[in-house]
Amino acid sequence: MKTFLRILLILLITLVIIAGTLAGLRSSKKPPAATQTTTRSPVPVRVASAERMDLQEQLSLNGTVEALYDVEIRPKISGRLARLAREDGTPIEEGVRVKAGMRVAELEHDDLDAAVAQAQAALQVARAAVSAARINRTEAERERRRAENLFAQGSITEQARDRAVTLDEQAAAALEQALARLAQAEAALQAAEVTRNEAFLRAPFDGIVAARYADPGTLVSPSTPLLRLVHTDTVRIRCAIPTRYLPELAGRPVKAEIQIDTRPNRPLQADLYAIFPTVDKTIRTATLEFRVENPPDDSLPLKSGLYASVRIPLKIRPRTLAIPAEAIIRILDRQIVYVANGETAQARDITTGIREGSWVEILSGLVEGDPIVIMGQHRLTDGASIRILTASSGEEPQ
Repeated sequence: MKTFLRILLILLITLVIIAGTLAGLRSSKKPPAATQTTTRSPVPVRVASAERMDLQEQLSLNGTVEALYDVEIRPKISGRLARLAREDGTPIEEGVRVKAGMRVAELEHDDLDAAVAQAQAALQVARAAVSAARINRTEAERERRRAENLFAQGSITEQARDRAVTLDEQAAAALEQALARLAQAEAALQAAEVTRNEAFLRAPFDGIVAARYADPGTLVSPSTPLLRLVHTDTVRIRCAIPTRYLPELAGRPVKAEIQIDTRPNRPLQADLYAIFPTVDKTIRTATLEFRVENPPDDSLPLKSGLYASVRIPLKIRPRTLAIPAEAIIRILDRQIVYVANGETAQARDITTGIREGSWVEILSGLVEGDPIVIMGQHRLTDGASIRILTASSGEEPQ
């Protein structure tokens, strides 16, 4: 059986070899196909002239609007919140305006009032004790002088004189002690009044209530925020800038154009207020700060937390040669454009400078007036045939 299968396999292989040989012979006998010569049609393109213009390189940064002041008001003492309102009774809620020094919250303070009254009474007692001590000292001084005069005349003994001196010194010490107790009572009253004043929370600056965190009746402590107050009459806009651009800002005034997302058609102009003295060592950026006045009658005021797009001018090139950016083709480390030389496209290597919008500065490779291919250039090669389209032709290059 195995011998039969081996013979069958040999026959099949032989047939395949014979069939392949016959097929090769047939193909070799076919005449070669006629070579057809095709002519490539001109590539339709549009051109624009290299021209001179004023260019200004701008750096676009992302920023955030922040309130000039932003604080959470917390009590310094523990207690129960009695009121959260202005002095005129207006409840403290989001959007309420307050003035610096205005009362915005009040804790229950009956026990603090009692402590102040007790300190005041202790102060009156201390003052009365000082008055009595002064009278005693005056009397003791008079008796001492009389005793010393009588002793000098020989009318009293030395013992009597010494007793008068001792009484005078005791009166002086008693007066000093009374004065010390008076100072202590005054300090205790001052401390009691300070503690009572801590029950009345006041606004540290003119601002707007941004958030309210507690309600009257709540037990609060120094760790409990009652409200958040922001000052937005002036806002600051902060953005991060890569450190490599810092030399461009040094030694000159910098005015930025700031676009706020809620005011898309109303850009702002702002001078650079500060460059922070430290650099983020993780991403190597410095922080810039701009300040902008917030008009009170503006229907779209600047609010803390808004996104801002900051555009900063870096370099200015007056009357420099420029072309549209879309004309440039990048091939590895080369930049080329195609110049229309009659009906032929000529490739030019160029060196570029700054860019503003859709225009790029040309440092070398072109001269003013060169017709640059701005549409259809990606289909071209050096020396390719072209057909320049006009604006009236209505035809678009592919």
